[in-house]
Amino acid sequence: MNGWIPVSKGLPANNTTVLLTVFDSERTIGEETYPSELKTFVGHIDRFDNEHYWTYEDEDGDTGCIEGNRIDEWDGLRHLGYTEIRAWMPLPDPYDEGVI
Repeated sequence: MNGWIPVSKGLPANNTTVLLTVFDSERTIGEETYPSELKTFVGHIDRFDNEHYWTYEDEDGDTGCIEGNRIDEWDGLRHLGYTEIRAWMPLPDPYDEGVI
């Protein structure tokens, strides 16, 4: 096991910061097509009532927010693609110079 926990198997405790595996589906915006890809970000989960919300900062410094585990993107009537949280992992312990 590599430490990743699929969101289908369980979620972290409320108000917890974790590593996230985020899947972006292929999408076409205007004339440009972007391929699907998996990315890893530091993210945070918050739970309210029976819902949960993920927030994370992407490589451009933009904040993503997903209610549940998936968000679909539309431009009017056309489905552009989706972003989905696939798995999470607890943050590692901080570096300790005394431990080799």
